[in-house]
Amino acid sequence: MEERIHSTFSHHRFVQVSDLNKEERDWFAHALGNAIVSDHHISAGQLKWIENAMLFLPPAQRNKFLDRIKRKEHYPLKILRVSDREKAGKMFMDFVLIILENFIIDEDEKKFLTEVGRTLGIKERRCIDIINWANELIRIFHLKDGYIDRIRRDESDYPDYLELE
Repeated sequence: MEERIHSTFSHHRFVQVSDLNKEERDWFAHALGNAIVSDHHISAGQLKWIENAMLFLPPAQRNKFLDRIKRKEHYPLKILRVSDREKAGKMFMDFVLIILENFIIDEDEKKFLTEVGRTLGIKERRCIDIINWANELIRIFHLKDGYIDRIRRDESDYPDYLELE
């Protein structure tokens, strides 16, 4: 079985959990779980997001959260009325980063992002713009493999002024 590429976007989080009220934290945790299981595959990078979620969930909710992730179950999300549109945007971008962890955005993940955007009051066209941006990031990331391969095949070329020992 081929190892899937993974990242560690979790250190690029936009949302500071301390900035969320209890209702927002609960919603965010449920949506985070949905993001992780939306493609039915939990990548190594997504484990870091799970670990971070464990820090802000009360102990009783942690076990429920982990059980749901293990069973790869979606939690029905209700509309979260976030009056701070910047906060809503940051929350949405965190879900995009979670999805980007395995460098593939499949149809189920696109559907999830559109759904979570709708529950945050984000226009569908804006969600699609951001999904396209994320796909472009993936395309650019994959270009690096080609550059590394070209460097590997190139003959070394050191400037004459460098003394090699």
